[in-house]
Amino acid sequence: MALARYSVFFIVAMQIGLAACTTTPVSGRARIIEIPLAAVQSDVEFTIVKASQPYIACAEKLTCLNESEQAEDESFDQEIARIVGVLQTAALRLYPDLAWCTPKLTGGCFDVQVVEDDAPGSSSSANGRITLNDSLDRWQSHEEVLAFVIGREMGHVIARHHQETSSVSIVTSVVLNLLIPGSGLLKSLVCTVGARLAAASNRNVRAMEADAIAINLLKGAGFRLRKAASSLLVAPPLGDENAWSKGFGRSAITLIAEAEAAETKMALVTSAGLRARPRLLGKSVR
Repeated sequence: MALARYSVFFIVAMQIGLAACTTTPVSGRARIIEIPLAAVQSDVEFTIVKASQPYIACAEKLTCLNESEQAEDESFDQEIARIVGVLQTAALRLYPDLAWCTPKLTGGCFDVQVVEDDAPGSSSSANGRITLNDSLDRWQSHEEVLAFVIGREMGHVIARHHQETSSVSIVTSVVLNLLIPGSGLLKSLVCTVGARLAAASNRNVRAMEADAIAINLLKGAGFRLRKAASSLLVAPPLGDENAWSKGFGRSAITLIAEAEAAETKMALVTSAGLRARPRLLGKSVR
């Protein structure tokens, strides 16, 4: 029995070692990710959390029964659908290796829905399911900002951050079951805490990777970074300093810095071209 247990442990260790060779598409960071059922676990957890936040159409709310508010809801949904369409087209072109994506069967790789929540926020799962809290509708007139919000979640999906978190949880659970028989509650607690600690330790790195992909998607979809940066500066505040809004604030700083760097580079290239032009004209005269 002991020999069999250690044999299984060795096989699991080998799988973990091979899986760790997988890298992110942005920074090349190695991580455990190719663990079976990791994507399924991520999707199940996402469903459990978001099932308590169904989106209620304005027509069914007691708080907004007038036609203008109903039209605003519909307009916001249409705006989100349009932005998702152009970002998804860019994603398929820039990141073609989306193994989970079957656009011909599902109509799209990313399923984006608006959910009922007064707090600002967005979330996603491994299989491309994305939710936006309806409080973000105050940014409707700033399409670049909404595109960046959606692009960040697409970035997490494309970088496979959700599989990474679920894989850590699965590996921890398997190892604990092999080494510590019984005590299901303790193992469940250790597994949960371990997965959260692992996710927290890479949170900043994952945010940087998602931001980089989001910025790439914006450029690929035809959004101007300078206009996006300007929109971020003038967009109305969300009024709730939760963890999501703080994280988005850091991402906004990253995009603004990227836009400024691109503008500086363009100015230098233009200046160099203007300086070279008289010399070229002089040669042509001779």
